[in-house]
Amino acid sequence: FTKFLKKADDDTVRTYFGYLLFARKRADAALAEFDRVLARRPDHALSLQYRGDVLASTGRRAEAVEAYHRLLQLQIIS
Repeated sequence: FTKFLKKADDDTVRTYFGYLLFARKRADAALAEFDRVLARRPDHALSLQYRGDVLASTGRRAEAVEAYHRLLQLQIIS
């Protein structure tokens, strides 16, 4: 994954890489990947969802609610 990410900066690949990091108990690294995607594309729904999931599972509930709220706003607008 890391080698591929250096060659192609695909937001969906980076998002799935973040989820893989989370599955390997590397929540901070996962959040960094989601944040990198969201800095470029604030409307990237999957990154918002996964970001909320990671935050909720690590006890950062207020931040998780914010991520889910942004996700719902996107879905209402779309």
